[in-house]
Amino acid sequence: MTENQILDLLREVRHPAKGDRDLVDLDMVSSVSVSEGRVEVELAFPKRRDPLAEYLVGSARAALYRGLPGGTEIDVKAVVRQEEEPRKRQNVNDLTLDEVAQVRHIIGIASGKGGVGLPGRPGGCGCLRTVRPADDRYGRRPAPDGRG
Repeated sequence: MTENQILDLLREVRHPAKGDRDLVDLDMVSSVSVSEGRVEVELAFPKRRDPLAEYLVGSARAALYRGLPGGTEIDVKAVVRQEEEPRKRQNVNDLTLDEVAQVRHIIGIASGKGGVGLPGRPGGCGCLRTVRPADDRYGRRPAPDGRG
């Protein structure tokens, strides 16, 4: 038996959660070792507790038993493929002075319980100023004489 013949046998095993594609097309066959009277196959899974790992290992073993001559020792193992570590997102606390200097606007967002309005008014906590239609976009009221 050759590695290519083993891979052809493993093409019969379909992954039910991946659109019924086979293990070879999904690049799940990590390694194939063929020696006299013995075949070893490693199937690579992306996470440690893959819910279909046991099913796929059993299906691969059954496909090899059907296609290999009797008396061949078959060993199919599941291994976890080590993915590259995801890039850590940059935290605002990790900004350099040059990056901070490029910041144009800072928006403060707060969440809390209670009313919104001016202090001293019913339901008001003083955290936000009520904007009236006559106010400009910065919350300022025009002067009574009409000058900005």
